[in-house]
Amino acid sequence: MPRKKKTTLDQELLEGEVLRPDAGEEAAPPVPAGIYPTTLYLLPLSERPFFPAQTMPLLMNEGPWLETVKKIGDTPQQMAGIILVNLPHSEGAAPRDFYSIGTLVRMHHPVRGEGKIQFIAEGQSRFRIVK
Repeated sequence: MPRKKKTTLDQELLEGEVLRPDAGEEAAPPVPAGIYPTTLYLLPLSERPFFPAQTMPLLMNEGPWLETVKKIGDTPQQMAGIILVNLPHSEGAAPRDFYSIGTLVRMHHPVRGEGKIQFIAEGQSRFRIVK
């Protein structure tokens, strides 16, 4: 049974769930289900989706996302939801712009510089926004 998650962006609550792998897919996500965060902060991507098996650096503009990245860093799990948006740039993203499925990632080594934030995103599992 999927665990319910609440996700936030600009104070708007969305409800979601963590998805389990389908038959034939790699099983056993790296994070045990019991330690997923109860609140998941969302970070939108505009160019390409992010998948659970990926670990790679992400670079975002500091202006719109600095406070969100700080909040993620203050959580015990340091996890976020990376979700693709149907916009040319992620800065103006609103919940209506989100695709319904994203990837739960662990944030490692966030750094600020020259108006940008960079961190290593380690994909954990998929999640779905259900409302």
